[in-house]
Amino acid sequence: MKSLKEKKESQEKIQRIQDRVFSLFRFNITFKLTLEFVITFIAFIILINMLFYMGIKTWLYLNTVDTMKKASEVLINSIEEGNLNETDNTFFSFEDIEYFVYEKPNQRLVKTNSEHIIAYAEHSTRISLYSYIQRHSPQWFYYETSSNPSRQVDVVLRKDASPIHEEIDFLWCVVFFLSIFLVLLVWVSLSRISTKHLKPIKVMTNKVQEITVGNLSARLNIIGTKDELKDLAGTFNNMMDEIEKSYENQKQFVSDASHELRTPIAVIKGYASMVNRWGKEDPSVLEESLKAIEDESRSMQSLVESLLFLARRDKGNMEMDREVFNIKDFMTEILKESDLIGTDHKINGVLEYDGNIFASHDKLKQAIRIFIDNSMKYTPAQGEINIRLEAAINDIYIVIQDNGIGISKEDLPHIFERFYRADQARTRNKKGGTGLGLAIARVIIEQHEGSINIESEIEKGTTITLILPKNIKE
Repeated sequence: MKSLKEKKESQEKIQRIQDRVFSLFRFNITFKLTLEFVITFIAFIILINMLFYMGIKTWLYLNTVDTMKKASEVLINSIEEGNLNETDNTFFSFEDIEYFVYEKPNQRLVKTNSEHIIAYAEHSTRISLYSYIQRHSPQWFYYETSSNPSRQVDVVLRKDASPIHEEIDFLWCVVFFLSIFLVLLVWVSLSRISTKHLKPIKVMTNKVQEITVGNLSARLNIIGTKDELKDLAGTFNNMMDEIEKSYENQKQFVSDASHELRTPIAVIKGYASMVNRWGKEDPSVLEESLKAIEDESRSMQSLVESLLFLARRDKGNMEMDREVFNIKDFMTEILKESDLIGTDHKINGVLEYDGNIFASHDKLKQAIRIFIDNSMKYTPAQGEINIRLEAAINDIYIVIQDNGIGISKEDLPHIFERFYRADQARTRNKKGGTGLGLAIARVIIEQHEGSINIESEIEKGTTITLILPKNIKE
């Protein structure tokens, strides 16, 4: 019995052989398009040639039938008028048609000097016209009987069809070689046209091959006629813009995360060194070091949890357990907790709406706490923080307003970016967090299909409005 590894290696070997065989039949798109169109064109040419051949042959056949029918009428009229005898044949103007006339029962009146028509006439019987004249036969015969009841005469006509068949065959050869010439002409023309119009694809391919991790700025040229390839190039460039932006954000994210982790790691390492040197002899050093290590470990844990939260959001697998709860009671609880924490600030609450909301209790509380904590952090002592709860028909509004230092117009568009801190706020207050709080709060609000509106002015304060849908589930 083969092991699982051996079976896998065998399958991979077979797959490589198949790929190698299929690669021998790999053709470029120009060749494929040309070949497909030429095959269609050949099928069309064959159909046209068949219809042309059958049409010409039928036309010649029907024309011959009409001529022989006229000749038979001349013969019959001449007999009925008594102008036909066995020695006078000058009246008959159809030189390429032989005829044989006889009166029943087989009494010969006039005959031509042709053994073929004599033999055929003497043994023939009356049958239909189209079966009587064989289209593919080198000899075409026509049989007709006079309508005079007093003197019934039978007429048999013969025409040598070999020249007609030769003309048809010659015409068929001309059409055949002309068709081959047209196919070759179409092949060459289509190949050139396809190469011309598909040249941008080759240019795109070469340009895309230049794109690497170190060169994400390469873009496709979209100058030219508006067509599908230009749309494709534009879509590709937009995608590359997003990829480059995302890649730069990831690089910045990793750099900022490393920077944030470097400080607590250095602190822990320093205090661990102190414990190793003096902590065994000095209890105060040991206590101070252990407390510092614990604080920094807690800070690192908070940072890592924040990073994991954002990572789950980026991967799209974040889930929130939602429930229906009273939003007024919820905000009352947050106000009480804020009063306990923000003893240096005056916190005012105006809760006008008393109703339910369908949301994640813990996550929504976390987001609102982040905004309130930021207001406390950047509002001087004895400053005011006003919290209002309002509602419309379908939405709930939570407004957090402070009279703190505010946010500059330059910083305002970036405050939800990860690890971003407004320099002025950091300098004025000497208080810095991980720079992930607002990013996490925005993710939570967005997960609730909500939105955030921020208005701020330096030295006058900031107003944050959270707009959340009620989304009540019956």
